[in-house]
Amino acid sequence: MLSILDDTCDNFATYEELQALTKAIERMNVGALEELPDRMRNTYRAVLDLYDEIEREIGKTRPTFPVDYAKDELKKLCGAYLVEIGWRAEGMVPTLEEYMINAYNSSGVPKTCTSNLIGMTPEIATREAFEWMTNESKLMKACSLIGRLQNDIFTHEYERKRNHPASAAECYMKQHGATEEEAVEFLWKEIHNAWKDIAQEYQKPTPMPVAVTDRILNLARSCNLFYEIGDGYTNSHLMKDQLTSLLFDPLPL
Repeated sequence: MLSILDDTCDNFATYEELQALTKAIERMNVGALEELPDRMRNTYRAVLDLYDEIEREIGKTRPTFPVDYAKDELKKLCGAYLVEIGWRAEGMVPTLEEYMINAYNSSGVPKTCTSNLIGMTPEIATREAFEWMTNESKLMKACSLIGRLQNDIFTHEYERKRNHPASAAECYMKQHGATEEEAVEFLWKEIHNAWKDIAQEYQKPTPMPVAVTDRILNLARSCNLFYEIGDGYTNSHLMKDQLTSLLFDPLPL
């Protein structure tokens, strides 16, 4: 669903249509369908149906409050998408600092980690765990940075040709008068520093069980895997060797 929303925002909707979609997602109510352009309604209906289904399913065995947290994170994500599209509509390239503030949510990392927690047992997926997960911890900030910057490093050239919003690379290049190579080198340094932050956070005591914090760590690892040699999320053939190694090649004894 996040991929559909991301593609809708980047490729298929005008700024005005995205404003309407963002307002509808803020409401999360079927009544908002009538306020959307026809071509946006199927996307919005799919979002509503998804959360209704999740709520019905988990409601069979536990309270449904986790769905509310997931919805709130989706609202933040769509708000971040709208900011990016607004920059594009205005022909604006923000500073890297402005970009990274918005990138915390536009990365999709907080939304994904919060949604991952829904499927865990009620003993782990407590209200306290969801409060912690949605409270911009240093661990979450580091993972968001990794996800956002690794994606930008491998997609900015392609996206620039398709008139996508400015990436972190473009922001750095304009702000500092830097070359593309200098920008990418700086972004990799930021990613390496974020991994150091993750390592440091895992050495500190935390009120959360490892089963919760690992939702974030494992997503950071996934980002590293998807973008190890290119945009493996979009171009699945780049993942062939990794998937073959995981699923078919035996481990040496």
